[in-house]
Amino acid sequence: MRIGFVELLLILLIASLTIGPSAALWVDRWLRRANRASAAAARRRAVQEAQRAAEREEVLQRFQKLSIVFTLAAVAALVWALVLRPIEAPPKTYTAPDHRQASGAAQAALSTDRREIWDLGGYQGVDCIRTRDGLVYAAAWNGFSLKKRTSDLVRTDGGNAAVILSVEGELTGFAFDAAGDLWLTVLTPAGGTLCRARHDSWGASVEQVVTQIDGAPLGALSAVEVGEDGKVYFAVVGQESAEQGLESALRTALLAHTGTGAVYVYDPAARTVEQVVGGIAGASGLALDERTQTLYISDLGSRCIWSAAASARSLTAGGKGCQSSFSGLPGYPGTLALDEDSTLYISYRWASSSWLERHAGSTFLRGVALRLSESMQENLFSLPADGIRAEVIKYGVLYDPKLFAHLEEKGLSFDREAVITRCVELKRDVVMEDEFDTGARMKLNLGHTVGHGVEAKSHFAISHGKAVAIGMAIVSRASACADTPRIAALLEQFGLPTRTDYSADDLFSYTLSDKKRSGGTVNLIIPRAIGDCAIVPTKVESLKSFIQAGL
Repeated sequence: MRIGFVELLLILLIASLTIGPSAALWVDRWLRRANRASAAAARRRAVQEAQRAAEREEVLQRFQKLSIVFTLAAVAALVWALVLRPIEAPPKTYTAPDHRQASGAAQAALSTDRREIWDLGGYQGVDCIRTRDGLVYAAAWNGFSLKKRTSDLVRTDGGNAAVILSVEGELTGFAFDAAGDLWLTVLTPAGGTLCRARHDSWGASVEQVVTQIDGAPLGALSAVEVGEDGKVYFAVVGQESAEQGLESALRTALLAHTGTGAVYVYDPAARTVEQVVGGIAGASGLALDERTQTLYISDLGSRCIWSAAASARSLTAGGKGCQSSFSGLPGYPGTLALDEDSTLYISYRWASSSWLERHAGSTFLRGVALRLSESMQENLFSLPADGIRAEVIKYGVLYDPKLFAHLEEKGLSFDREAVITRCVELKRDVVMEDEFDTGARMKLNLGHTVGHGVEAKSHFAISHGKAVAIGMAIVSRASACADTPRIAALLEQFGLPTRTDYSADDLFSYTLSDKKRSGGTVNLIIPRAIGDCAIVPTKVESLKSFIQAGL
């Protein structure tokens, strides 16, 4: 029997009417069960997620509380370390002294030619040098930590070096008396000591002579001098601790400015110690002029050199009997030296610190600085690098093409010891050749004539070294020197300026006061080539146009 299409549709209709409601009811029940299961799973997931969120919130709250506690503890520790921690030298308010950018009568000198460099061995530093009977004596030390430092007194004839004696600690100064005995200033973590080594027992024993004054231990000793009468003068930086060495004590004295430095005299015959001068803001150097019986004393904080009669007692720096011989120095003075003509030479430990001078009146900020680490304190002070860079380039232009080429090749990584000693040798030779500055010595004024104009026009806001660099570049361009591009390039390589915004009129008026002027002419130092410069007398009326050509 065949089923037609119509019959098939009728059969399907009857089946759907018969079975459909039951099928639909079953599908509905299945979907309801599935939905209930899904909702239960969703509720479980929601509960779990809420639990996890609560746990995360609890952990976060605990972390926040710990962070707050840690931050408060760190802040409290920082406040304690930088503000509240007791320090041995609470700073005092003072007014920063004015200072000159040009050195004037204060000069820094001192070294030998590269051909005569004397190797003292593997020492890490040399503090004090003296000559006696044609030999050179040097205090050299090993070990950066004072607790582990040993110092040797080394003697050399330029060829061989021999250790004369050794001490534990830092040997900051030494001097010979008339009998040939050595007087030494030594620092250890326990404090300073004035010692003597007999000339007939060098290397065998060092006698401690003065370790305290009026029952109080000596502070950091910086220098010692011995008079012809046998009396021994020594400088004490201040009441600051010597635990970290001389450098640290000087820095502390400068930052604190308590004015507790002093110079004392020890009489070996009477075995007495008397104060010569007190009230020094960091006694960093000492020199004795035997001809005039005058003591010269470096004062870091006052940036000056005090002078007083060697026979004086109980003076105060700046008071009656102790006057400033050199003030307004361009840096913080250190070691002093006198030659046979009583010419005083001054070395500078640091250039002026703009930070310190800005905050001279703030005991709070300087107190914070005193509580900083040694390395951080060092960053407050700097060496006069721009002046050194300009000077070494100047000597290369003046006299030594090989020196100039070395600077070009090495840049700021140049061999500082070799270069500086070479420059000093060149200056020594020219000064010996022209003692009265009437001929060849005038060449040392390269860059200075116009440079002084730049310096003065800026009211000394432009440092001496940078001004000299500008002066060298201007005269090189104005003279049409073939090596001008090399000179300018090296100056720029060393971070020095070669141009100025000042006009020729501005610079002309200031250059007229240059010391190399004679009547109606100014002696200009003109580079013809690297290593070849000439002294060219120039009419004053031509000077402005010359400067204009070099701008």
